[in-house]
Amino acid sequence: MKKTLLSISILVALVLWVGGSFGSHAQAQQPSDKITVLIFDRASFDGAQADSDLINSFLGLIFKLKEGQPFAFVALDDPFATLGPIETDSVEFPAVRRELDVMLSGTSGAARDLSGALAEIYNFLGSERAGAQTAIYFITGSTDEMTTPVLQNGLVQMVHLLGEKGWPLHSVTLPGASEELAAVLSAISKDTGGESYPLSIPDGMEHFADRILRLEAKGSLTELGSIELTANSSLEMTLHIAPGTEAANMIFFREDRVTAFRIKNPDGFEASAGDRTSSSLTELPNLVIWQILDPAPGKWQIDARGVEGVISGWHYSTNKYSLMLQSFGAQPLGQPATLAAYVFEHGLPVVLEDEVTLTARITSPDGTTVTYSLNDRGKLGDAVAGDAYFAATIPPQTAEGDYSVELELSWPKLEHTITARDSFEIRSFPSLAVTPVKVDDLRSGERTKIATVFANINGTPFAVFGERISVDMATVVEEPGEIELVPQRIISEGKASNFDVFYTPAKETLSTVIVRLNMEYAGRMHSYSTDSMVVSTLRTLVATPQPPPPPVVAPTPVPPQLPALEPVKSAPVPIALVIVLAAVSLSILGLAAYWLTRPTPFGYLYGDRGQLVIDFSTLQRRPVMNLAFRNVVNGSELGISGLEGAKFTFMSSQQVVMSSGQSSHATVRVNNQPLIGQMSIHDNSWIGAAGRLYSFSTTPPAGSTEGAVAPATAD
Repeated sequence: MKKTLLSISILVALVLWVGGSFGSHAQAQQPSDKITVLIFDRASFDGAQADSDLINSFLGLIFKLKEGQPFAFVALDDPFATLGPIETDSVEFPAVRRELDVMLSGTSGAARDLSGALAEIYNFLGSERAGAQTAIYFITGSTDEMTTPVLQNGLVQMVHLLGEKGWPLHSVTLPGASEELAAVLSAISKDTGGESYPLSIPDGMEHFADRILRLEAKGSLTELGSIELTANSSLEMTLHIAPGTEAANMIFFREDRVTAFRIKNPDGFEASAGDRTSSSLTELPNLVIWQILDPAPGKWQIDARGVEGVISGWHYSTNKYSLMLQSFGAQPLGQPATLAAYVFEHGLPVVLEDEVTLTARITSPDGTTVTYSLNDRGKLGDAVAGDAYFAATIPPQTAEGDYSVELELSWPKLEHTITARDSFEIRSFPSLAVTPVKVDDLRSGERTKIATVFANINGTPFAVFGERISVDMATVVEEPGEIELVPQRIISEGKASNFDVFYTPAKETLSTVIVRLNMEYAGRMHSYSTDSMVVSTLRTLVATPQPPPPPVVAPTPVPPQLPALEPVKSAPVPIALVIVLAAVSLSILGLAAYWLTRPTPFGYLYGDRGQLVIDFSTLQRRPVMNLAFRNVVNGSELGISGLEGAKFTFMSSQQVVMSSGQSSHATVRVNNQPLIGQMSIHDNSWIGAAGRLYSFSTTPPAGSTEGAVAPATAD
């Protein structure tokens, strides 16, 4: 009788499972090496309706949670007659289920030897080339009155072999199983990396479902509500579904099978279990699974009514949206860093049309947590608006180590969030320390050591190739002279950590020197620029001491007489006036010569899509600005947002120096470095401002001629 009840109960569940929701939405998959083996101690089932319902519900639950995966079924007393492996979405699975029903309704009468059964399963899984994520479940219902002799010699050896293969043995016990057996099975499961699951409603089934979801990387269960129903009570639950949800799964564990459910979408319409294109319902004695495919985002209402007993509602969802932190490799210590993340769908970044917020909670190695807001609006660190990448510029970090990041994507209007965890590394990067030696009163044509350069990482010498270090000079003369970088001592393979900087000026002038390091380090391109250093070849004029004037001698009185008639002489011109007039004339001539030697602006600014934004050679400027600053263009003259405080100085030999004002250094970046002080830009240099990206080039746009009128400037 007990076998008949169990057989009918499981058969009904399997028919509901096949004709209901699971098969209608499953997709055919390739055979997997991730096999789940169920071992049934069928002789230990006492045939009670409660146990039959519990086994029935357990099978439906594990089939749902591992949908599409292969299963194999083994009877403890007949381990040679293995069913499967067969995928749950295979067309042959219904036939295998019927064979399973026959297996559970019979018995061989043979001894029940767990170690022997595990040995056969071990060989079977080896022949099937089972993968490391294969799992074995031993299901028993032995009671104190019927002790199950399943613990035989050799079990320790089999536990060791299963552990080596990474095939955990999980134990599933029905209510009433002996405490001694449960303790032994729990120890065996632990030794193989498995777990023990005492089945009960709702706690045992909920714990099993949540654990399987986590092991399968499908998320975790979230409680909707729980209540002990009476004839006049109901359980009202609310489910918030986020945009991008592919499937919302609601699981209800119940003590009584007479329970009715009603589900309403955010518009107040009731979801129909018969509508196979949108939802599906699977009812088992102690379990109800309601799945909604591609649900409308918003607040869903769920109502459960029954006769008596505990009912507990839970849900989990699969979302086509995922969060990922964009990897830039390790970030330099003590420098501003860009934090970027993106939302992707099926592996590709996706632009979200709904209003969303994305925050990043960054926890430093010392445990300090700071929250930053990321945006996709093209500002505050984000380069391009609406490109699916959310970004923010974070201030320099002062501690080395791994920084954990918790990303949270929120839809404020829908009260829903998606979270993800990631990390990035902050470490010390190579830097340069420049020590001035002689920077004043240099002589034209004379080679002088003006500075030393020390390449280091956090004060420790770091050897680099000399060609990775550049010494950039900005001056107002066409031929500033020759500047050299000479290693003091080669350490290995042509590398050195200490260098001398020599300068042979050609003319008297003032020059600005910046030393830069550009190299690949820690899997990324790294750039470092020193502060500017002023070098002068102007001679200091020292006043020559003049002798004191002779003492004044009173004139000797003479008798009055008529003045002699002499020719009228003009008063001498004061020597000071001559000097002033000469200085003014020389200054005017010098300014004129300086103005004539200044190059006119040249080059082009292109947008991030290659469109021409600015043609410097045809830029319309005010006459006063063009006269006073012939080779200098202020960013405010370009009409480009974010460049108002920047300045472009056009030098000889196609060299351009870009400098920052007080309001621009925090927002303008050149080649991904903040514009602080002065930086040289060359052909194909990248300039970021106000979340947009531009490139400077000396190459005219394709299909145009030199001197073409520039198009309208960018916003």
